[in-house]
Amino acid sequence: MHVPFEGPGIILDWIGEKGHKLHYTRFYQGDALPDTSAVDLLI
Repeated sequence: MHVPFEGPGIILDWIGEKGHKLHYTRFYQGDALPDTSAVDLLI
């Protein structure tokens, strides 16, 4: 996420319906991207 006032939006519902896990990268807090070998899908 780029700014604190933007959330994941409707994608959060889809992720829940499909039984996936969601992890956030908060760029505005200086978070680094996760190791690509640990990522199944990047939105």
